[in-house]
Amino acid sequence: MCAFGSDGASVMVGANNGVAAQLRRQIPHLINNHCVAHRLARAAAQAAKGLSYLQKFKDIMGDLHRFYDKSAVRTQGLRDIQVLLQEPELKIVQAKDVRWLSHDAATSTMRKCLPSVHTSLEREAEEMNDSRAAGLSKFTQDYCFVMSLHMMCDVLPHLSDLSKAMQTRDAAYTCIKPLVRGTLAVLQGLLTTPGAHFQAAPDRVASLREQGFNIKVPTQEQVDQFTDKVGKSLLYLPQLLLIK
Repeated sequence: MCAFGSDGASVMVGANNGVAAQLRRQIPHLINNHCVAHRLARAAAQAAKGLSYLQKFKDIMGDLHRFYDKSAVRTQGLRDIQVLLQEPELKIVQAKDVRWLSHDAATSTMRKCLPSVHTSLEREAEEMNDSRAAGLSKFTQDYCFVMSLHMMCDVLPHLSDLSKAMQTRDAAYTCIKPLVRGTLAVLQGLLTTPGAHFQAAPDRVASLREQGFNIKVPTQEQVDQFTDKVGKSLLYLPQLLLIK
């Protein structure tokens, strides 16, 4: 045995009684490594915690999954609405805290079936007098939620690709730094030129409004304020964390 990889938990890497420390007493030359893919997931999670709205966004995504996952009736109702609206029949995906990059699949799915989710939540709130549905409906029918969702769909695929590259069977440490630098370059590019999904977000909000949903169409000034406050911070924080 020449190396030991772990998730970086204290029980694994503790200086005195961690697993790595105990192994090193028997194998002095042991190399202790904190899994780079796990470090990336932690970096993404810490970036989210740096923005209060983004943390709330993450919580709402979790609430949406639990709202449907705990009820076969609600799930079937959502599927019926998707068929009626001719949208993809997609199940709300869980965004796991322990695997923060699972938010990639969760946000992508939500973006594709957002009108169905809005319709489902409104129906649950009105017909079933469900206060949870009413609260979720109010939060998701806000232009900040829609713009955050679209922004995530531009950012997270690049982090997911980086994570997958780090976990390939034949991954070499010499490749990690170039991969990270390449991802940083992409994020830097999104700071100056927003991704396709985020560029389409204002039109998506306007479309939802035209479909009869109670969502306010933002002014250009509000879009600019959102971009400066949330967008640029979201893109800048992962860069700092990845560099570390």
